[in-house]
Amino acid sequence: MKRIATILSVLFLMVNVTVAQESYYSLYKSNEWEKLEKKVVPGLQKQPHDVVLNHVAGKMYSNEAYSKHSYDKAYSYFLTTKNELSKLSP
Repeated sequence: MKRIATILSVLFLMVNVTVAQESYYSLYKSNEWEKLEKKVVPGLQKQPHDVVLNHVAGKMYSNEAYSKHSYDKAYSYFLTTKNELSKLSP
């Protein structure tokens, strides 16, 4: 019984993480910058090494349609993404 509860818990967490990631990218694709910023900026303050958040922030700041776009910030976020990914890869 414990095994089943553990497996269900892990599956539940995986689904929640996937849904959260998809919401960032769907907001980006639909150019909903204010909503995206309200999710990404606090998320990065809580988890500055999160790969997905850094990647989305880099994409957001590199897009000229975003009123606060900044190539320097985008580069910094993409660099953090690259560094964090290299820590995860063998």
